[in-house]
Amino acid sequence: MEGKGDKRFRTAALFLSFSLLLVLMSDIASGEGFNTRVDELSCGNTVVQAYTTCTEDSHDLETAVCTDQHFLFINKKTGAVVKVDASGKPAVERDLAGGKVEIRYDALAGDWACMELEAGGSFVYLNYYQKAEPGDEYSEWEELLNLKGKRLATDRRVPFRKWTGSRKAWGRASDRIHAKFNKVWRSKGLPGGLAPFYMLEPIQIFKTDRTDK
Repeated sequence: MEGKGDKRFRTAALFLSFSLLLVLMSDIASGEGFNTRVDELSCGNTVVQAYTTCTEDSHDLETAVCTDQHFLFINKKTGAVVKVDASGKPAVERDLAGGKVEIRYDALAGDWACMELEAGGSFVYLNYYQKAEPGDEYSEWEELLNLKGKRLATDRRVPFRKWTGSRKAWGRASDRIHAKFNKVWRSKGLPGGLAPFYMLEPIQIFKTDRTDK
């Protein structure tokens, strides 16, 4: 006998399939050679799907031209779906004359991991990579989310090129942000300071990414 949870999850799956079809149709209609990759991470009672739309000739995080990245958190039991926009922001690239060349995200989530505790409870860890800019002091940051898609902590800092104070003040502010992230991390009972590298999985972003995980 099929349970309510099974029906809700199947309904959610059909909705997501239809949504993906609309995304693909939009890409084709634009005629601009954009491609939407969808990747999936199972974590606890939730499936997390990552949708990333980039030009077909985008091959790496440093030079990618991407117009969208978001996540869907899908509860396996209830079928509830929560959309979470990625933390990267669209930035306008301009030529020497000041004319707009293209719009690309300034950062993309490139790795993720499911952090499961032996005592119970699961969290999603995201690792973002930021496009390098002259004067920047960092190129990545971390985020921790619960299975409802709520961001619990981030250590994203203000790029130094946008900082109006001294370098020492920027360093102190960055240390405070990182310490706050670590405090939340420890309060959840997670081991160590950050997700171990062996737990991270690359998010399939580009058309040329391998799919044999």
